[in-house]
Amino acid sequence: MSVNALPLRGFLICPKCGRRLSGSMSKGCRAYYHYYHCSGSCKCRFNAEKVNGVFQQTVNKFFVRDGYEPFYEEVLRKAFRLKANNGDYSRKNILQEIRELNGKIEQARDFLLSGELPALIFRRLSGIVKTGLQCWRPGFPTLLLQ
Repeated sequence: MSVNALPLRGFLICPKCGRRLSGSMSKGCRAYYHYYHCSGSCKCRFNAEKVNGVFQQTVNKFFVRDGYEPFYEEVLRKAFRLKANNGDYSRKNILQEIRELNGKIEQARDFLLSGELPALIFRRLSGIVKTGLQCWRPGFPTLLLQ
């Protein structure tokens, strides 16, 4: 089975039961077909080619201005690491991630105040970072996120 055919395996959530979707390949009459499917009793499944296409169309809608790629790359890498580890972060790691995200907001604020960063871009970057902060486990004290 090609890993490239199922890049979202483990990241998608079943709309019926809330479990993570896995992936598999089925042999049809003429070709192999890839699917994302639920391992729960709901037996929900989706054609991977279609899901991947919709995901790619969604990603293509985003535009990153020159010079901001490293920031977005870092935020996405951390989000991926969090998901790839199934959220298995220790309290120490979570606090470190929160400090780093807050540091990014402060850095962007400094650029805003110095006139190097337009206010619109600051609001977008700040929104992205705040979204990242809100993604922590519901049981984690919200006081630490402020």
